Amino acid sequence: TLASGDSMSPTIKDGDTIHIDIGRKTIKDGKIFAICHGGLFMAKRLYNLPMGGVRIVSDNAVEFPEIRLTAEEIQAEQFEVIGWIWQIASLETW
Repeated sequence: TLASGDSMSPTIKDGDTIHIDIGRKTIKDGKIFAICHGGLFMAKRLYNLPMGGVRIVSDNAVEFPEIRLTAEEIQAEQFEVIGWIWQIASLETW
């Protein structure tokens, strides 16, 4: 899948190729996952919160502040982990 945008810059740059393991959906704190949140597909670092909540963190936190969802908000906002991003491939452009 090709990445779009700069919310995960500098780790994932616009146009990078990301490889997703859709069999790994269990959140390990600080790992990058492909997620769907309210119909938007994104790559984000995830962290577990107490009572089934989740922290959604962008590497470019200045422009994209972190989001915290409770277990109830996860259901209401249709949050889903698509899979773990295990490889990021960058190509230099001229």
